[in-house]
Amino acid sequence: MQLAPRWLDRNLSRLEMIVSVTIIMLFIGAFMQHMLIVFARAERSMVNRTVTNINTALKYRAVFDLMRSDYRDLAIMENTNPMAVTETVQPHNDSTPRRVQPKSGAAGFSRPANYIGEFASPDPAAEPKGVWYYDTGKRQLVYIVRNTEFFSSDLTGVPRLRFRVKIDYIDSDGNGKFDPPADKYRSVQLQSMDRYEWKT
Repeated sequence: MQLAPRWLDRNLSRLEMIVSVTIIMLFIGAFMQHMLIVFARAERSMVNRTVTNINTALKYRAVFDLMRSDYRDLAIMENTNPMAVTETVQPHNDSTPRRVQPKSGAAGFSRPANYIGEFASPDPAAEPKGVWYYDTGKRQLVYIVRNTEFFSSDLTGVPRLRFRVKIDYIDSDGNGKFDPPADKYRSVQLQSMDRYEWKT
């Protein structure tokens, strides 16, 4: 005859039940907190990867514009949607630059699947979370943050990131704007317009 453990011979007291439920809830809470951190880190990585890819595409586009002495395209780059850089210029066999559709690699760039387009006067509160869009009125590339629990920014309102293309150059003619070829081009970069932090 097998003897059952003593604790199986009686029902749980009310105190034991409360303790058991509390422990379970603590485990669930810790798991949910961990998952929120995982989701926030994944979103941060996605945003950083997109910005890096855009910067790479912008730099390649600027180099090829300089190779072709296409100063007009270079000059208007700051006022152009960076998501529009979906094609690059690569030299052909005869060393003549030609436009080609990018495939993969550092020189190529394709718009992320969560880019929803260009809008003249968008309301960030009306846009879904986790998407990119370009504000043609303010000339800003905007990302609406999805996981806001660990995100902070100097920008008020809907948690979001705002970026603008910035050209670094030597202002040789001293008029305060980029005028190639008079002004010497240094670099181009997609810069954040606000200070922000992912607290993960």
